[in-house]
Amino acid sequence: MEKEQIINNLESNIKVFEGLCDNITSEQARWKPSPDKWSILEVINHLYDEEQLDFRARVEKLLKNDRDWKPIDPQGWVTSKKYHEREFRSSLENFIKEREHSVKWLRSLNNEGWDTPLEHPKLGTFTAYKMLSAWLAHDYLHIRQIMRILYQYLEEVGKNDMIMYAGKW
Repeated sequence: MEKEQIINNLESNIKVFEGLCDNITSEQARWKPSPDKWSILEVINHLYDEEQLDFRARVEKLLKNDRDWKPIDPQGWVTSKKYHEREFRSSLENFIKEREHSVKWLRSLNNEGWDTPLEHPKLGTFTAYKMLSAWLAHDYLHIRQIMRILYQYLEEVGKNDMIMYAGKW
């Protein structure tokens, strides 16, 4: 897939996330399928932090051939940054603004350095292009996760024992 197409898909996913979250209530955003699973609110705040502190930052480091990758803790941030206590609509708006900023920044870059390899101590060889592809894949994983939470919410809270008519999840 071409770099421009990946960037276009990252931009298009803004509408996907907005559409998935358009009619979600605050209660629904905080609902968890089980105590050890994330709520939609936590997913959105995770996406917000990953946008700034992981993918955009790592693409920039790769393009600059900067080998100083500071460790991050996306799983730990969920509790340490109190994602579940945040307000849903402002969390979604923050993520959307960051994504718009990322897309604008990505489009401003030239075509140099995208395939320059950099060795990650644990993950192997990375390039800025591979990180850009992982960024888009990350979106798709969380789109699927939000859809699964919405289905599980309907299944549990919707008091409808006939949703299996729709088909197996």
